[in-house]
Amino acid sequence: MTVRYCVRKGHPEPYYTCLKKRIETGKGRCQEIAGGGIDEAVGQLVIEAVTPAMLDVALEVFEELRARKHEVDRLHRAQVDRAREEAELAKRQFMLVRPENRLVADALEREWNEKLRRLAHDEEVYARATKAAGVQPCGDIDERIRGLVVDFPQVWKDPRTSARDRKRILRLLVEDVTLARV
Repeated sequence: MTVRYCVRKGHPEPYYTCLKKRIETGKGRCQEIAGGGIDEAVGQLVIEAVTPAMLDVALEVFEELRARKHEVDRLHRAQVDRAREEAELAKRQFMLVRPENRLVADALEREWNEKLRRLAHDEEVYARATKAAGVQPCGDIDERIRGLVVDFPQVWKDPRTSARDRKRILRLLVEDVTLARV
């Protein structure tokens, strides 16, 4: 389902719309549901679900993921270092060969070029992995996050918090919502 907004009494009101039938066959919408009540119910569930105990578990999981990312980073760096050493060794072997041994020199030059290509590839993979890892919060931020558990209901209910900001918060906290007709 996608969300669209209609302005009613000066405030945007969400409507959740399923467009699968329209996309596949060109016919009307499958269904449409007014989202005001749904958003309030989901928001209340989120407020009740975000507890200090849940947050402690989430922070422990986060710390485990951080340790795993650090280990993966260490392994990537080790792979780049090995490739660099192999390229240096191939370079030294090529430089030490006598010019009159052309066949040996050609083979060593090919090997050196291959090692340089491998090094460039490993460095590129490492750079992408480092960029994808992003910035991770450090220890002092954990306390600030714990403080947000207490402040969360106030932030959610604050009239200055826009519907757009609430949606962003929900996207960070909720992975999936299933609606059932009763």
